[in-house]
Amino acid sequence: MEISRITLGTAQLGLNYGIANDKGKPSKTQALKILSKAFDLGINSFDTAYAYGDSEELIGEFIKSKKLYQNAFITSKLPSISKQDIIDEQVSEFVISRAEESSRRLGIPIANYLVHDFSDYRKYKKQIQRASIVLKERRIIEMFGVSLYEPEEAEEIMKDKQIDAVQIPLGIFNQSFLKNGLLERLKRRDVKIFARSIFNQGLIFLNRKQILEKIPAALEWVEKLNNISRETEISVVRLATGFVASIDEIDSLVLGVESEEQLIDSKECVEYRLEKTIVEIISEKFVGIPQRVFDPRFWSANK
Repeated sequence: MEISRITLGTAQLGLNYGIANDKGKPSKTQALKILSKAFDLGINSFDTAYAYGDSEELIGEFIKSKKLYQNAFITSKLPSISKQDIIDEQVSEFVISRAEESSRRLGIPIANYLVHDFSDYRKYKKQIQRASIVLKERRIIEMFGVSLYEPEEAEEIMKDKQIDAVQIPLGIFNQSFLKNGLLERLKRRDVKIFARSIFNQGLIFLNRKQILEKIPAALEWVEKLNNISRETEISVVRLATGFVASIDEIDSLVLGVESEEQLIDSKECVEYRLEKTIVEIISEKFVGIPQRVFDPRFWSANK
């Protein structure tokens, strides 16, 4: 199945998600409308996780209502193993049982199943690999991969033949995966690459007052981005999506929305092609941003 250029992120549909989200998660009716609109717009790829509230159930209900059993590409993720009260010998069975439960919720096999917490991959690599083989044999999953945070993690999985896909944070503020030919090497291995955190969970849309209240260290960089937006007369959202969409190695951009209107706008923005000179300006001006600015894991320490 060909994967759409946009993967609809559904954390917002199952949880209160994102630093700029002041509306909370949408109602079930509104969430189903968003999923339906996405499919109408040609989006067949959806990103969820066992830990995303009722997101998997919502997608499953949508798939059943539209009879999309053969037409939806679903990425889901394994909940953190380290947070469970289990011993090493139980890890493989835990991975299998959680994937089976996610598949049951969705009502279809999982096209792409990712380890959500990379520390689990490091600690339980052999057990997870065994589980992935079993899951593929049982046709519970089709592809297996990992969700990454840092380039060093990509280096660690480079020789793992079980890895079919990765999801990476990539955006104007975080260009760390564009170094050292990482993406090119992954593509040579025929690994599917999904880009997430394109808007830094909405950080790039915050106003000055909101930034000073939440992440003061980001103010300099958000203002620099706003200046480029004014000078080029291109919206921040188009700059952000256009920059990531210009990277040939990216198979699909994971974008979360809170409304049908945002979804329509996101599709238009991804289809908008930035001029090469603007891509180069972004590449040059947003180098060396501290990790505490772009990585949500550090945000609580910024307050």
